Amino acid sequence: LTSNSLVQLDQRSSLTITASYAKNRRLEYGTPEAPWVPDLSLYLQTGYYDVRYNLAASEQWELNAGTNGMYQTMENQGTESLYPNYSLLDNGVFVFSKYNLDRLKLSGGLRYDMRHLDIAKLYVDAEGRFQTSPEGAVSVRFPGFDELYRNLSGSMGAVYTINKKLLVRAN
Repeated sequence: LTSNSLVQLDQRSSLTITASYAKNRRLEYGTPEAPWVPDLSLYLQTGYYDVRYNLAASEQWELNAGTNGMYQTMENQGTESLYPNYSLLDNGVFVFSKYNLDRLKLSGGLRYDMRHLDIAKLYVDAEGRFQTSPEGAVSVRFPGFDELYRNLSGSMGAVYTINKKLLVRAN
């Protein structure tokens, strides 16, 4: 499910909004005594968003700023597990600008990203099968973790037009 919107704020500025949602379910059956009960049942949900403000302040100068990201969860709902349950949140905010002089075009931007990843423990039962519940487990296969990652990045570039067929670019 996806929704895209463009809102024209005035003659020089607009807002672009994208939102989407996906739900995936994977079922695998393999027990002859209970063929209607899934051994493996993975339930994945993903939400994505992108919001951008676009400004053409003049014929020489443009500005884009916004945020985008994703939220995702995966949950085991069957009697067996291949992967631990997890939740993931990605978010970024950015600003990007272009400035046009006669033959020279300059561009640059900054972006700040963060990712929060929470992975649950994964256990092993007496028969060596993975499971997400500690009930009946004989050992821990994966201890799980909860981490937050952050990053700041930037970019700069220039294009100089020597003539219609020859451009010089630098990043």
